[in-house]
Amino acid sequence: MNFRADFRKNIIGLLKQTGAAFDSNADTAKLCMQYLQIYDRLFIPQGIYKVEFSKELKNRMNTYSMGIINAIADIKSKLEKGCGISGYFSKSIRKAQNPDILLRNWNIYHAHIDAPLPKDRKYVVRSNQLLFFTYKGNVVYFIDILPHPKGNTWFNKKLIEVIYDNWPNLLEITDFTDVSPNLTDEEITKAMKRMYTLIKVRDRVVAPTAGGVASSGDNLIAVRQTQYYFNKLKEWEIWLIENEQLIVSGFEKQENKKITEPLDIELIIEDGFFVAYDRRCQMKIKMFAL
Repeated sequence: MNFRADFRKNIIGLLKQTGAAFDSNADTAKLCMQYLQIYDRLFIPQGIYKVEFSKELKNRMNTYSMGIINAIADIKSKLEKGCGISGYFSKSIRKAQNPDILLRNWNIYHAHIDAPLPKDRKYVVRSNQLLFFTYKGNVVYFIDILPHPKGNTWFNKKLIEVIYDNWPNLLEITDFTDVSPNLTDEEITKAMKRMYTLIKVRDRVVAPTAGGVASSGDNLIAVRQTQYYFNKLKEWEIWLIENEQLIVSGFEKQENKKITEPLDIELIIEDGFFVAYDRRCQMKIKMFAL
């Protein structure tokens, strides 16, 4: 029984299912964090969503081209039907080595919206205008439309200010009123790649809503989730060892025969659960909820 090795195989399988480009030689923790972050980037619908526009965006909608207006309408329609919108994201969305720092720090997605997604294409053409949005629960919040950033200009405090003015409940507002040093947007972009970065918005200081990043550049929530998984893997192995005789007795009663060979247990993933599965008897022993 080696749940750590089984976990690695499962994570690699999940990465392949998402079509991710990843380094199969990376350690198991890194692979797990990459999967969690790629899955987050794909924004896979968990039901139908309500869409809200910021007052700033709502007031400017009639100033945009018909291509942008129709793209926004298509994205909104898809979300309200519970359909995926990854076709409006970057083609690099599945590349583990190409992180989205706005998402990892602020839970802010961006969609390319110069024109609606053609039915015969998997992705829209890279556009000059991006829709920035976030979500909480079953509500998606359209923040603003801005020109495509370049280099170290991905962070734009205006996005956080719009959220602050429209939906302050979405932000992690601290008790601080100032932050030092007071960085420029370009400096914040660089800092967000490798450290937990507080910023001043209006008269308050806000913390990264998506948890920020560790020194590795990985999202802190993904880091903690991976550590949690590893702790659970050890707990589950110990539980199975301690309850082996009880499990064997249950098998013997169910199969009406004596089991003399040791259990051959592996960890699989099924329907959102980790499952301890005995290969020899081809039976599920226990489902572990996370």
